[in-house]
Amino acid sequence: MKHYATLLLLIATTFLHTHANAFAQGITIKVKDESLENVFKLIQKQSSYSFVYSGDQLKGASKVSLSVVNESIRTVLDMIMKEQPFKYEISEAFVIIKKKQSAQQIAFDADTTAGNPIDLIGKVVDQDGKPVAGATVTVRATGASTATGVDGSFLIKAEERGVLMITNVGYETKLIRITGGNLMVKLNVAAQQMKEVVVSTGYNKVSNERFVGAYSQLDSVSFHRRAGMAILDRLDGTVTGVFFNKKDENGTSIQIRGISTLYSNAKPLIILDNFPYPYDLSTVNPNDVENIVVLKDAAATSIWGSRAGNGVIVITTKKAKFNQPIRVSFQSNISIQEKPNLFKYPTITSSDFIDVEKFLFSKGFYSTTLENTDTWPVVTPVVEILDKIKKGLIDEKEGTEMIDAMRKNDVRNDLNDYVYKKRISHQQYVNLTGGSNFVNYSLSLGFNGSGPVIQNTNGDKQYTINSNVALKLIKNLEILAGISLSQSQSRQTGIPQFRSYPYAQLVDGSGNSAIIAKDFRATYVDTAGGGQLLDWKFRPLDEIKLADSRNMDRLINLNLGLTYRINSWLSTQFLAQYSVNSSDARTLYNKNSYFVRDLINRYTNLDYSDPQMRYPIPRGGILDYGNSKATSYNFRGQISINKTIGINHLITGLIASDISETNASASSNRLYGYNDQVGAYDSYIDYRGQFKQYGTSSFAQVPQRGAFVENSINRFVSLTTNLAYTFKDRYTVYGSARRDGANIFGITSNKKWKPLWSAGGSWQINKESFFSVNWVSNLKLRFSYGYSGNVNNSATGYSTMAYNIDPAQFTGLLYGDVGSPPNPDLRWEEVRVRNIGIDFSLFKNRFEGSVDFFNKESKDLISAIDLPSSSGVLSYFVNSASLKGNGIEINLKATLLKRNISWVTQFGLSHARMKVTKIFLPRLYRAADFISFGINPSVGKLAYGLSSYSWGGLDALTGDPQGYLDGKVSKNYIDIFNDSVGNQVFHGSSIPLYSGFINNTFSWKGLTASFNISYKLNFYYRKPALNYGLLFSAWDGISDYSKRWQKPGDEKVTNVPSMIYPISSDLQGRDDFYQFSEINVLRGDNVRLEDFRIQYTLNVDQIKILKQMSCFVYVNNLNIILWKKDKSGNDPDFTGGIKYIIPTPKTFTIGVNVGL
Repeated sequence: MKHYATLLLLIATTFLHTHANAFAQGITIKVKDESLENVFKLIQKQSSYSFVYSGDQLKGASKVSLSVVNESIRTVLDMIMKEQPFKYEISEAFVIIKKKQSAQQIAFDADTTAGNPIDLIGKVVDQDGKPVAGATVTVRATGASTATGVDGSFLIKAEERGVLMITNVGYETKLIRITGGNLMVKLNVAAQQMKEVVVSTGYNKVSNERFVGAYSQLDSVSFHRRAGMAILDRLDGTVTGVFFNKKDENGTSIQIRGISTLYSNAKPLIILDNFPYPYDLSTVNPNDVENIVVLKDAAATSIWGSRAGNGVIVITTKKAKFNQPIRVSFQSNISIQEKPNLFKYPTITSSDFIDVEKFLFSKGFYSTTLENTDTWPVVTPVVEILDKIKKGLIDEKEGTEMIDAMRKNDVRNDLNDYVYKKRISHQQYVNLTGGSNFVNYSLSLGFNGSGPVIQNTNGDKQYTINSNVALKLIKNLEILAGISLSQSQSRQTGIPQFRSYPYAQLVDGSGNSAIIAKDFRATYVDTAGGGQLLDWKFRPLDEIKLADSRNMDRLINLNLGLTYRINSWLSTQFLAQYSVNSSDARTLYNKNSYFVRDLINRYTNLDYSDPQMRYPIPRGGILDYGNSKATSYNFRGQISINKTIGINHLITGLIASDISETNASASSNRLYGYNDQVGAYDSYIDYRGQFKQYGTSSFAQVPQRGAFVENSINRFVSLTTNLAYTFKDRYTVYGSARRDGANIFGITSNKKWKPLWSAGGSWQINKESFFSVNWVSNLKLRFSYGYSGNVNNSATGYSTMAYNIDPAQFTGLLYGDVGSPPNPDLRWEEVRVRNIGIDFSLFKNRFEGSVDFFNKESKDLISAIDLPSSSGVLSYFVNSASLKGNGIEINLKATLLKRNISWVTQFGLSHARMKVTKIFLPRLYRAADFISFGINPSVGKLAYGLSSYSWGGLDALTGDPQGYLDGKVSKNYIDIFNDSVGNQVFHGSSIPLYSGFINNTFSWKGLTASFNISYKLNFYYRKPALNYGLLFSAWDGISDYSKRWQKPGDEKVTNVPSMIYPISSDLQGRDDFYQFSEINVLRGDNVRLEDFRIQYTLNVDQIKILKQMSCFVYVNNLNIILWKKDKSGNDPDFTGGIKYIIPTPKTFTIGVNVGL
């Protein structure tokens, strides 16, 4: 970290030193017929002053001819401006150029007749009507001043007919005559200054100039550029420091600056409109979102305390503004998603698979299976034919012809033709906003429909309503009330689960649903029961048509806010939120579905005539249903200060206390013999009895999913404060402190509560009097240090127990399992972050960006330690692990063209490297424990490290894979597995250590085109490898089978082992060794085109009713690989996880936006 700080200080010092010696000198100029703008630049280079004027303001200026030596700046300016239609005003380090006043204006300025004293209330907004925070408001006659709040409002004592001056960095100074008690002031952006950016933290809004933390922001334009996508997905490939791990076995996971925990909740904290959002973000309409801010370092995240260790994502929804005319906007789009590319995975061909089956049949592999008349395990059609040939039931020629006909089949073709379809989705959204001096309001209605990806099934529907009202009923009091409603209905159905062989057919020769053996051999189900059982055949396409699964999700979110401005610099705020999220799930298994027929047949006992004994599971449908409900309460009381003292001092801060509680419950049940027409079911089911399974010698109880109820309560209490002091608008110091409490830790209070803090500062170098690099408009150095935390809701300081509804097999009694034993010393996880960064803007903001270096350390991480079975529990949660890492982030934005054609390029680079520094492992570092994808904790290694077995090539005589043990070539696979991981191969990280994006936007008149390129570098992945055990038993093979070793000499051209059966005991582990050897690990570095968008904005000047209208075409999930490190056909972003993931199909979106 020290060398990072040194580097940034060197950069800053270079800027400082460039012109330091020139500032004490007078002005020396000798020009003839020079433009006024160039003369200003010459003066700026020789002085500590910067000139402020609009871009078009100097068009009427006269040429300047002047010769002066070592004169004061005022003398030189007086000489220059004497014949010009301008005047100047010096304010601190700025020379403000203004037009000379007319006689009427001079009279206006000279009229200083004092009026009655008043309390002046006003609001400062920009050209778009958005609040301007931190603007300085000064009464010229008295010098009294104040600063505007985050909503742009101010309160100051003044006199009627006095003159008010409003200034703010990046805006033109404005003078206004005071004519009443309420003012609305609109500031114009200064052409030579950078527009202010406001950062929302969820507690307050801070000017970018005074923000000392590290953050990234996806503004409204960038967010809505990626139409049709989920809210958080729009961050993927557009924001530095945020990585989407698409190979996680539980779905895509998000990491901010690398991981901060090993086994606890690794998700970033989501803040929606000031409060943590514990629900699925799919309940929020993306069209309601205004912008997203990602908080990264301790100064930014520590305000959220113990839940912010994984980073914070702050989502702000659209709100109306005061004094805003009524606006109506409408958005509509339709998306078409292509079918998944099933041929992306290198599956073994049908012909090769049939050859494998013939080989295994000749070796007697299926003999035991074919002779099993107890459980009748499934065999493929080819094996059935081979068995019939062997038994003489059909001749060899006929059987061979039947088998060869199957070689041409490919189940993936049937899946494409009869199962998958293109998904068509659409979004409709309308928004109404408006406001006066005393009220503003907004109302939005949305409908999102998502079609199915499976044929003959239903899609999803979502309805949303979002409404907010803000009132100013009395002086200094603002009331905000909001309600959002969301209802989603999902009826999507997946493909029924069954074991498929490569040549399976889903449709027979007559076009009907084909039969595929599922749980029993075809020869068995054809004759079982002698016609007294239900049809026991499985037809996948019929199952899809019979499926009836529904999920209804509802969310109600109520918000109330009260803000009272005590005086011009002190305000109080009370916020409350109440939300309820409920879900009802219902799956009806039709009486004709295989699930029902199979379950009834299994429990049928034809020896009984009593219906209750003959059919323990009654005939009819089966209904599984359940519901869940989560209720959340959040309250916050807050005191905020925004105090300007004189012209050089600004103090901002807050003190806040939060209380929250979330109650969650869930229940489920199953009804047998269900009739959906009348809602009737069989209430008498014997769940305790043991019933003989048909055709076998085993017994089982009737499956039960009844009356399982789970309740959980999570409570958090916190007290937080932060304070920032800014001097001369150049130096800012910041500090924050927070204390959190939770009910899951204990037993002592010092474990329940966690104190956290952060500190930081910034230096606006370009505002120094000795800095006059005219092509640098912004140069800011910032630094921060502090702590945030993390919580693990699955670990607790108390004993927990889970009760089972299903009775015990032998006693028939209810029983429970110990969830976790008590640990009174269990405490919060702690994350320490140091950050140092620099922000810059060059060449009149044509080139701007930031560079951040960070160091992160996680301590007291919670992990489970294995315990002996004699203890009664399997594991025990303790604080036993630590992580440490560092990284860098670079953001650059360049306006390369700014004429008739505009060209803007954005570049982002992220690097994060997290290593394990402490971990307790119950056994030695066995190589077999560090080869899977994911977190493989080993002291001194990357948390997402990837290891493999050393590769010694193929045995030249047998084609067996070989490794190394004790430095020698070996085929003792079991000993290699148990060898130390240090003796095998460590490749590096299985997730990219470097990632980023390059976005280009081109504009010409009303036409805008943009495309985004992402890159991921320095990581490894394990490609799919042939595993003969899986091929033989699970029918899961890959195309590398055709490259296998078959004869001596093949080892020189292939690394795929030979196929052998049976395998001798001394070669146990042969398949696993090859699959996880280093020969199958490749570099995953790649660059790809992610998306493309083209938009046309119509000229609506001639259409009075329209304010804006545009149409667009957007294509995402292109996944066009422009370059990659290895030359295989694998996609490294989706290959190498616990399981293979089919890349998200390409999606085309077309839409229109209309504003009235």
